[in-house]
Amino acid sequence: MNEVKVIKATESTSKLEFAKAMVNRMFAGDKDVFKDCCTEDYRHRTPEFHMINPVEKQGWMDGEFAVETMSRYFRADGNGWKNVQITDKSAVETEDLLVWEFIWSGEFPIGAYAGFLEGERREGMRVEMRVVEYWRFRDGKVCEIDAVNDSLAYYYDMADGNWDLIVKAIDNNVAWWSGQRDNILKGEYPIPDPGKVFD
Repeated sequence: MNEVKVIKATESTSKLEFAKAMVNRMFAGDKDVFKDCCTEDYRHRTPEFHMINPVEKQGWMDGEFAVETMSRYFRADGNGWKNVQITDKSAVETEDLLVWEFIWSGEFPIGAYAGFLEGERREGMRVEMRVVEYWRFRDGKVCEIDAVNDSLAYYYDMADGNWDLIVKAIDNNVAWWSGQRDNILKGEYPIPDPGKVFD
């Protein structure tokens, strides 16, 4: 069983601790996260959501559907890497906003992943992706998360800079993204529940 580690910052704040606890619960597949942590009108945007949503949604997903989809994405990453970590870089907090910068990293590739076939990612490789998230709060709960990261650089690093392999992997993944969009349009979650992946 894989384990995800959220490495603590040297100085943490109440909103940062709230965010990390919520993320840990999402990695664990906790189905009560939305009820416990989010406002009823909660919405969430990521670069990945932008690729699988109808264009007019501009990458936003709403409510429990967004939380569960992100949880499934988190856990699916654990089926592609033997070691997933989130390491804090910085955090800025105001009365109703948390800006959280962290490094998502994966080590030791497992099988096929993100359009790369088994064996196409270098054995023992480690990749890092810098993520900045804007968490907006209201009445003690999170009402919006807007995440920014460089998805193309993630592919570049997984391919060790081989552009032919990058293009091939993205092309391989088009049907997967399109299938997720079709599922969303049918009112279904974009990907199946991966189950318990992390301890």
